[in-house]
Amino acid sequence: MLSFWNIIVLEGFRSPGGNDFYELRVTGYSFRTRQRIQFNPTLETNRAKKYYVLLDNFFAIRRLFNSPNFSPDFTQRYRFSDKFSITEELLYNPTINDAGYYSQYIDNGNLKDNIFYGRDLETIQNILSFKYKFNSKSGITFRARHYWSKVEPKQL
Repeated sequence: MLSFWNIIVLEGFRSPGGNDFYELRVTGYSFRTRQRIQFNPTLETNRAKKYYVLLDNFFAIRRLFNSPNFSPDFTQRYRFSDKFSITEELLYNPTINDAGYYSQYIDNGNLKDNIFYGRDLETIQNILSFKYKFNSKSGITFRARHYWSKVEPKQL
């Protein structure tokens, strides 16, 4: 059987002016996104083999606060049979000078502005999945996820 390894390289550019409705967490308002340049190389082995590995790296520079972001992702899967497999995914995502929601500026009961600040953000995520197929149309998956995130405020 041939190897069928994949090497994937993605590049991206996000122009400023988009809207992020999640980060602000205030109904009816959005955060105007800034320019981002990104590079995403990926290496993966043959998915048809019993043992499969994916190495993914995401690099980005965001213009607001000059925020570099590096996020390596390691995934491995072992297929014991056509019916049962175990997959583990480990993601580490440190972000320096990320822009994050801080507070609201309220004057005489009226919302005047939403305040953002620079922060260092560190996230680790580990996912373990067990998959069992009863037949070609049905199966069951058990997925356990551990998520840890730390935010360190830097500047307003």
